[in-house]
Amino acid sequence: MEDYLVWGTWALVVVALALVGVTFWMARDQSRNLKAQTDSQNENFHHQMEALHSDLRLRLQLTFMDRFDNDRMKAHRKALAEHLLTHVAPDQIQERVMDFFEDMGLFLRRGYLDEELLWSTFGFYAVRWWAASRDYISEEQRRKNDTTLFTEFKNLVERFRKRDAEEDLEEPTPQDLTDFLKDERDLT
Repeated sequence: MEDYLVWGTWALVVVALALVGVTFWMARDQSRNLKAQTDSQNENFHHQMEALHSDLRLRLQLTFMDRFDNDRMKAHRKALAEHLLTHVAPDQIQERVMDFFEDMGLFLRRGYLDEELLWSTFGFYAVRWWAASRDYISEEQRRKNDTTLFTEFKNLVERFRKRDAEEDLEEPTPQDLTDFLKDERDLT
């Protein structure tokens, strides 16, 4: 009878070990499944965030395009071109065009805009408006003792110039700038 009890005890130990093994195996399998599910959810979340970020960038691009081509901004572009062509007093110059590119530079630096798309749409204008208004901006920085004025605009133009150089596009000449300002002055 003692042998029977010993064998019974051993049988219970073996069954208990088997149950522990099966429980361990099931827990490990469940853990793997949960990790795979979590990884999949994280991947989906990242894809959704990338899609939202791309959508935001595109919407902002379209907003800047609408803003640049609306009647009010065209009027500001015309006025600034006229003022720069006729060399009016600095206190008569409105900075809305420069502010536009300042905003654009800030949004680009913060990653809210796509540089390549922005360059292809606004690079021509930004480089020329910067070159045409550079003397005014330098004077305003000196007069206000603030070298940070229009630094986002400047940084935007530097990025665009780098892209221009990669495409073998030349800096605008003084005559190019005069022609550009006349075209902007004559906007309808």
